[in-house]
Amino acid sequence: MKEWNDDKELVSLIKGELYTAVVGDIMDKMGYTHQFLPPHIRPLRDDMFVAGRAMTVLEADVYDNQGTSGTNPVLKRSFGLMLEALDDLKEGEIYICSGSSPSYALWGELMSARAMQCKAAGAVVNGYSRDTKGILALNFPCFSYGPYAQDQAPRGKVIDYRVPIEIEGVLVNDGDMLVGDIDGVCVVPRQIEEEVFTRALEKARGERIVLKKIQEGMKARDAFDKFGFDLLSSIGYMYSYISFDDEKTINYVLKSGKLSTDNFTVLSGYAANSGISWEENENYKNVDIEEKKSENIYNKMFFWY
Repeated sequence: MKEWNDDKELVSLIKGELYTAVVGDIMDKMGYTHQFLPPHIRPLRDDMFVAGRAMTVLEADVYDNQGTSGTNPVLKRSFGLMLEALDDLKEGEIYICSGSSPSYALWGELMSARAMQCKAAGAVVNGYSRDTKGILALNFPCFSYGPYAQDQAPRGKVIDYRVPIEIEGVLVNDGDMLVGDIDGVCVVPRQIEEEVFTRALEKARGERIVLKKIQEGMKARDAFDKFGFDLLSSIGYMYSYISFDDEKTINYVLKSGKLSTDNFTVLSGYAANSGISWEENENYKNVDIEEKKSENIYNKMFFWY
């Protein structure tokens, strides 16, 4: 079940609980196996994190920087449509640019300052960035090949924006969700984002349980066999580490329509802490109570994807 109502809530969940590796793992399982941008696109500072909607920008190399030849009026303008694209950034969007050769900078300090005024979330460019000290001082998330001062003005122009672009075989559509951290940048197509992030949240929460058990001394195989969340999630296990007063999670459990007898104590604990009987929950009527316990770990789970 979707845990967010809008993009702000989704981005908050991503920043609070997710990372690119777990998002990429889920897309791999769904058959989307080529969603990471090339590894040389990295954050200017290791702790930078970005999440938001793509605002796609198409750049092209030019060889007549005076604009005296050709018939395209866009190419006769300084930077082409770059300033228009920059001004069109919306709150929470990420400026993502590709199409030119990697021989000059596609992002800088002044662009960062304007993007911040637009409340943009960050910039991801298939090329270099410059004015590094200024960008870092602004603390604006920027992902690029790294610092290189050579200017784009006489070498490239933006020829369109909010159009599909491609970065080394990865298609990016305007409005796709981007997530970037020290391990890279991944592209989540809009049409699959609800399933991707729902499953990624479950996997990330499960991995934290596995990590805790390993740190407590459990063998890796035993931890993954008992608590592994690649396909399934168990509220009984999760609630060893989550407060019983999380009514949103209880609703999620009941809406799933499956509840193992192992988890009666969990819901009883919730009732004791909240003062609310879980049988009175409006979603209880959907629950199919399993009367028998099973040694099979999969039968001890009550919902799956």
